[in-house]
This record gives sequence, structure tokens and C-alpha cells, in this order.
Amino acid sequence: MLFIVDFDGTISKSDTIDALLEKFADDRWQQYEQSWLAGEIDAVTCMSNQLALVEADHIALESFFRTIELDRSFCQFHSFARQFARVVIASDGLDHAIKVSMQHSAFPELPVFANRLNFEPKGIRMTFPNRQPDCAGGNGNCKCAIATAQRAYPGEKVVLIGDGKSDACLAKRADVVFAKGSLVKHCEKNQIPFIPFSTFDDVVAVLQDWPECQISTTLTHQTA
Repeated sequence: MLFIVDFDGTISKSDTIDALLEKFADDRWQQYEQSWLAGEIDAVTCMSNQLALVEADHIALESFFRTIELDRSFCQFHSFARQFARVVIASDGLDHAIKVSMQHSAFPELPVFANRLNFEPKGIRMTFPNRQPDCAGGNGNCKCAIATAQRAYPGEKVVLIGDGKSDACLAKRADVVFAKGSLVKHCEKNQIPFIPFSTFDDVVAVLQDWPECQISTTLTHQTA
């Protein structure tokens, strides 16, 4: 089983990029946000234009990344899930922000697939190493491509845990979707089955009733 877990608003308690822009950019970033939400521009164009507005030095940015508040229940989820599955983080946010915040909070070190943060003399720039030209969501980080590449074998069960627009495309393809935030509305509108959640404690409560999880965890305890 493969868990694809979003970061901003899912592992983190709020959207990291929005918080970054509110602190270090002028209000023009909101205009780009509205254009993206309306489908007038894609995510890559939106984020590139937004981050060009950031004015802060390396020290201030690193300090900010360490203040990102995370959902502590993710650690319990990971301890449970790793007994029978692999867990990767897939985000259309910033790789460095994810790694710094998780390390600072003593969270487990996991594979992270996200857009690359590049420091400039007075700000930051984003590049997109995981971008796919045919990404249906127009994202900088194509989660559908990541799920395909990370599957250990054809047909491996893919479970998406997410909250927003960057998760919408994979929601159509994943075997199971845990959703909150705007992803709930997307799933309802497009008749995509989903399991609602607020924290990772909710996810664990559901997983504990899955037969494949019970069998795997029992075998793990027997061989420990």
C-alpha cells in the first residue's frame, strides 16, 4: 500500500505559502491567487508570480520555516502506517520549507516530492523538477506522476490524504481518498468517493478497521 500525503493544510495546520506571502509579500499575491482559483492561470504561473513578490533574507526565511505548525497526530499515523505501507509526501509547495519544519518538529524523515526552493539575495524563487507538461491539474508537482512512479508494483493500492486543489487530479485515480478542506467539495461535485477527516487521528481510526492493516500489523508484532 502506498500513501500519498499532502503537506500544506494536511500535515501543516495552515497553508505554508499563503502564510509566507502574508508575512513577506505585498497584497498583489492575492490577485494571483484569485486568478488561479478561477482557472485563469495555472499553479506554476500563480506561484512563480507570487514568490517574486517575497522580500526577505535567508535568515528571516529560515526562521519562518521553523515556526510552521504541524499536526502532531501525523506521527502516530506514520508509526501505524509504516507497518504495512509506504508513506511519501507530495506537495505543490516548497521542498525546503517542508524539510525544515518537519526536522524542527522532530517528525519522521520521509521522501518529499515538492517544488524546489531557491534562495535569491533578497527573496526566493521556485523551480519545478517534478513538473509534467501534460499534468491535468496544471501543477508544478504532478501527484499523479508521483503515484505512478512510486508504486512498488502495478495495481498497488494508492491512498491519497489531502485537502486542496493540487490533490484534485489524483483524487480521481487513487483507490482511496481521505479529504478535508476544498478537496471535500471537489469530491462531492465530481462524485468521487472519499472519507472525511480532520486530523490524522481520524485516518488511523479508519485504518484500524481495514482487514489488510490488521493482518499486516499482527504479523509485524508476531515477528518483532
